Amino acid sequence: MNEHPYISLIKFGRENKLFRGFTDVENDINKNTSPRIALLKKLKIFPSPTNCYATCPSVYSIDSNGNIYKCHRTLGRKEFASGDIFNGIKENSEYEFFCNTDLAYDECKECAVLPICQGGCKINGRIFSGKEACAPCKMIINNLILLYKQDLDALYERM
Repeated sequence: MNEHPYISLIKFGRENKLFRGFTDVENDINKNTSPRIALLKKLKIFPSPTNCYATCPSVYSIDSNGNIYKCHRTLGRKEFASGDIFNGIKENSEYEFFCNTDLAYDECKECAVLPICQGGCKINGRIFSGKEACAPCKMIINNLILLYKQDLDALYERM
């Protein structure tokens, strides 16, 4: 079986000291962050307080025409606009959709990676009928946990 491209990218970066290496982890540790938490964050398997910045009421993206959107992935698609810079923000159905922090899908309540993704990408779930809402780590979580274990072992050997 072929290795997932994300796993290959992490390994390549580590081998070549490009990213997700111990330097960043050591910087986090120096800021009084637990090494275990720092490593989880580097692998993108740390629980998130929200599934998307768009759920925050004061976060917006603005396109070149001045239309305001809650999600940067919807820029230029006027049907997703929540106002414009000339008339202000409209708390319309799009605004309400993105600001709603409820889980979009019942199956999310039983998912093992829920604390990591908090229900996944709202706009991907909407556009692709839920098929693409899940966090990318879901299908490779076991591989990421193994990398975490290897990193943790290596970090403690160095300490």
